[in-house]
Amino acid sequence: MPDKKEIHRQLWQSLDMAYVKMHLFIAAIFIPISLLIGWFGTRDFYSDVPRWPIIWFVTLTAIGPILVFCAIRTINIFRHAESYHFCKTTLCNPKGGSIRDTIKFTVLIEDADGYKFAADTHSIFTTHRGYPNLALEDYVNQTVTVAYNEETDQVVVIK
Repeated sequence: MPDKKEIHRQLWQSLDMAYVKMHLFIAAIFIPISLLIGWFGTRDFYSDVPRWPIIWFVTLTAIGPILVFCAIRTINIFRHAESYHFCKTTLCNPKGGSIRDTIKFTVLIEDADGYKFAADTHSIFTTHRGYPNLALEDYVNQTVTVAYNEETDQVVVIK
């Protein structure tokens, strides 16, 4: 069994965390752009009314859910890291995810005792190809390593 540091490294480099990192990158690009647009778009040189609270409110309203999603997903992935069991499986049963245009897979996992059971991955794959996206066509019927956490019932696709 790998040590805790190695498990954390593998989880950090997993496809699930790549999905989280993609969302954080989008948020990191969107925040300064929206603040600049808000600053220059609401400049009124004849008014003493501060516009920054409005700009920050709109920016955080747009980006806040993404940041909360990323934080929750990361905490869930790394919670009880020592309980992950690694195994090889094939991504062969795609089904619709919880968000539009996302796909998750039902995979067959073998636990530490040798029993096989079906479990769902997170909805990290997409139906279309794009730079940061994990396109369905690149992963369907591919053999990958997954990590299954018995305590949290998380399935993390390592690759």
